[in-house]
Amino acid sequence: MVFTPFLLLCFAAGWLDVRGIIPEDSTPYVLLLAAAGMLGVLYIILHMAKRRLRRRFLARPRLTLQQWYDEHYRGSVVPPETAAQILTLVAHGLGGGVHATQILPSDRVDEEFVFRLCGNRIDDGIMLSHPLEDLREWLEERMGEEHEAHSDWKTIGDVIREVSIIPSSS
Repeated sequence: MVFTPFLLLCFAAGWLDVRGIIPEDSTPYVLLLAAAGMLGVLYIILHMAKRRLRRRFLARPRLTLQQWYDEHYRGSVVPPETAAQILTLVAHGLGGGVHATQILPSDRVDEEFVFRLCGNRIDDGIMLSHPLEDLREWLEERMGEEHEAHSDWKTIGDVIREVSIIPSSS
């Protein structure tokens, strides 16, 4: 869908070239200009999706880490340091001023941390770094295995609880 204007412009440039309306030697420049324009459009779309993702988290209230911990994990086996480490990694991955306490245990790993535009997923970490990349790397270092081995972790709360009871491999 994003590349439709580029394809139409290429078709139009080819048609104009065949008709002799534009000189043959300028066709590559017209196509280069069209490609540069489409890359610019793609950058703007990805930037908008990243901003939209951050805004959802920035709209949430900011608490201190102690307030957040008391609200969600008071009296549990989850050490505050583990929760804080995980939240900090996620917030760092989101960037843009998102505070660790704006991440909730109920945030779904495969839903809340996805770049969307008009309700559709537009990138799963291919063109933009995935917001959970720092967390995945930390989990792999800590547990000595691929994050995908724990595909049953549906929410950030699942990650926090399970990491709290799994001993570190180092």
